[in-house]
Amino acid sequence: MKIVLDTTILVRANERSHGLARELLINVIESKHTLLLSNEMLHELARVLRYPRLRAFYGLPENLVFDYVNLLRGCSEIVTLNPMVTAPIRDVNDIVVMQTAIIGEADVLCGRLRIRHGTWTGRRENAANSFTN
Repeated sequence: MKIVLDTTILVRANERSHGLARELLINVIESKHTLLLSNEMLHELARVLRYPRLRAFYGLPENLVFDYVNLLRGCSEIVTLNPMVTAPIRDVNDIVVMQTAIIGEADVLCGRLRIRHGTWTGRRENAANSFTN
């Protein structure tokens, strides 16, 4: 199964967290499932993890942010985005995540995306433990 986790989940799944998002990420990585990401998603993740309030909250020094992004790059399938692909999404900030799911032919998209009327044919999951088995 091909799975896309949005940036919010990836932030909450960093190496210093212990919640459902971290458990979900570990289960996806250690299973037969394929984690789909794009370079644009990884760039956004690195940018967000460098916010002063998040660095303080998680206690993330720069080297852990770098290592986490590289870990994700190494254990995922990187999807090359095409700016000509339209995404049925309300929030323009979520287009990259939706394009990753569409182009990568994801079976599951997990996150808090607001999808408008469109052509998404995969499953959208909000609960972190819905498909970890």
